[in-house]
Amino acid sequence: MVKDRYAGDFVSSNGENTEVILLFLEALNEFIKRSPFILESLNKDVIKFREAIGESGLASKLMEVAGNREIVGLIDIIAESAKEVKENDYRTSLTGLVRALTDEDIQRALAFILLVLKRLGMQLKD
Repeated sequence: MVKDRYAGDFVSSNGENTEVILLFLEALNEFIKRSPFILESLNKDVIKFREAIGESGLASKLMEVAGNREIVGLIDIIAESAKEVKENDYRTSLTGLVRALTDEDIQRALAFILLVLKRLGMQLKD
């Protein structure tokens, strides 16, 4: 079964798991034999993916978004808020939620979220 001399020595010194080790070594050997074909197939898929992204204009749109200061700021705010909530284990009740609605910053953020949800819903309709 195991043709490699060193692998055979290793297996014989670890008698408890011989079958498992032999199976693993055989599978690893077969994988290594097939790896050039696997890599070639993956390479073809990566090339197709790159071409599709280039044709759709997605790459340029992503670069545009990545360079937009407002988007980057929004992502930073979300990341910082998530970290703070996790670190401080913030929780709120229904009363706390109603009380928060009197805060002008909360109202502005809520209006933004509601507008995004409205436009998302309109987009899903089409």
